[in-house]
Amino acid sequence: MGSGIAQVAAAVGGYQVVLVDMKQELLDKAKGRIEGSVGKIAKKANGESEEGKKKAAEQISQTMGRITLSTDGDKAVQDTDLVIEAIVENLQVKQKLFERLDSIAPKHAIFTSNTSSLPIKDIARNTKRLERFGGLHFFNPVPIMKLLEVVRVIFFIFYFILFFIPKFKNQNK
Repeated sequence: MGSGIAQVAAAVGGYQVVLVDMKQELLDKAKGRIEGSVGKIAKKANGESEEGKKKAAEQISQTMGRITLSTDGDKAVQDTDLVIEAIVENLQVKQKLFERLDSIAPKHAIFTSNTSSLPIKDIARNTKRLERFGGLHFFNPVPIMKLLEVVRVIFFIFYFILFFIPKFKNQNK
């Protein structure tokens, strides 16, 4: 799921993305999935001509150039504006992650979870940014599905919605 989110943010949105996982081999697999997926989409969009192949290769290169892979989540959030978490559906694991990242990420950073089953307010409970915490539930496969569920909590400030609607409209969501 995380690789699909990274792909859409980088390829369609044009954003710089840091994709974080615990093991380098998982990141390498994610990179391969992203390259393959972007390649299929670019090939379909540009055709089989030499010019089409050139454009497709350029799109793959540009997308991959926007994605950095890291096994160091703490370092990745030090200067971020947005965190989209897509880890195991375990409340305690998510709470521990966000509690740790809360002390490292800039105060303005918005935290989101891709959870589909856990209450966002419970995930956010141990952070000091309840007004900048929400849910962004992407549907699988992310590069194909146009649906994005935005979940707010009672503490959520209105600019979160104002921030995300234009960002994800640009990503065909």
